[in-house]
Amino acid sequence: MVILLAGALFTGCRRQPRPAEIQWPAMGTFASVSVPESDRKHLQATADITRNIFETIEAQVSTFRTNSEFAQLNREAGQEPVPVSTATRDILVLALAAGDLSGGGFDITAGPLVRFWGFNGGTVPETLPSDSALQSVRALVGYHDLQVEGNKARLARSGMRVDGGGIAKGYAVDVAYQQAATSGIAHVMINLGGNLRCRGYGRANQPWRIGVRNPFDRSRTIGTLELTGGKAVATSGNYERFVKIDGRRYAHIVDPRSGYPVQGMAGVTVIANSAALADVMSTTLFVAGLEGSPEILRRVPGCEAILIPDREPMEIYVTSGIKAHFTPEPRYADNIKPLK
Repeated sequence: MVILLAGALFTGCRRQPRPAEIQWPAMGTFASVSVPESDRKHLQATADITRNIFETIEAQVSTFRTNSEFAQLNREAGQEPVPVSTATRDILVLALAAGDLSGGGFDITAGPLVRFWGFNGGTVPETLPSDSALQSVRALVGYHDLQVEGNKARLARSGMRVDGGGIAKGYAVDVAYQQAATSGIAHVMINLGGNLRCRGYGRANQPWRIGVRNPFDRSRTIGTLELTGGKAVATSGNYERFVKIDGRRYAHIVDPRSGYPVQGMAGVTVIANSAALADVMSTTLFVAGLEGSPEILRRVPGCEAILIPDREPMEIYVTSGIKAHFTPEPRYADNIKPLK
C-alpha cells in the first residue's frame, strides 16, 4: 500500500485493502488520519481527537484570524510583550532554534517578505520590485528580534510579522501523534498538508509506504518511502504555490537573507524523528540548496533527505541514510546521485 498526498502520495497494492481514512480541511490545507483496515474501529475517535488538536492550534497561530495569538503578536510588534499559549510558545522557541541552525535561512519573522511577494494575503507585484523596495521590507525581518520569555512573546520592532509556515503544521502533527500514542493507538498515520508522521504499520507487519512526487510531473512519483516507528516526513516544493511576475514563476519559499524567492530547487523531502523537525528541515534545505544542505544535515543527526534541483534532466540527490527508507522507481534509478 502506498499513500499519495500533497507532497507525498498514496497508491497501493491491489491485493491488499487500503488503509481506512478520514479526511477534512484544516489549517488552509487538508488533514487526514489513516489506520489499517483491521483497526478501523479506532479511526473515528482518533480523527476526532486530531481534528480538535488541529483546530485549537490553528486558532492560536493562524495569521488570517484576527483573534489568534500570532495576529496579536504581529499587531503589538514594537510594543509590550503579549501572553501566549504553550503551543505558540513552543513553536516560537523551535523556530528560534531553527533560525540559528540554518544561519537565518529559516526565519519565522519573514512574514513581511512573504506578503510582499504576494503570498498569505499579500498583493502580487505587477513588475519585479526594485531592490530598494525589497530591502525596505527585508529590514523588518530578523528572528533575533523575536523575544520569548516564559509565557510571553514580543517582536522588537513595529512592522515585524511572524509567520508559522514551515513549522506550525509539523508541530500540530506531533501533538496529534503524541495524543494518539498516549491513547494507545498502535498503528496510525497523521497527515496535515503533506506533513506526515507514522506509528506502527499500514498493514500487517508492513511499513507505511509513501510515494514522493515528481516535481516536474505531479502525476508521477520518483520512488517510495517506507516509514514506521514514529518517523515523520515533509516535502517543500516550487510546484504547489507560486506567483508569476513579468512572465517568470516565483515559488512561495523566500530566502530571508536575500529577500527573494528561492531559485534553483524544485523539491526537497526530509525524513526526521518528528514532524516539526521534518517541516523545518524541508524548508531550510530548500533555501540552502545543494551547496549548503550537507553542512546543515551534519548538524542534525537522524535527518535524511532527497533534494531535486530545478533543472532537467532531473537529478535526485540523496543522503546516504535514505537508502534504508527510499526505493526509487526503476525509470529514475539512473537519476540518483549522492549528496556529499
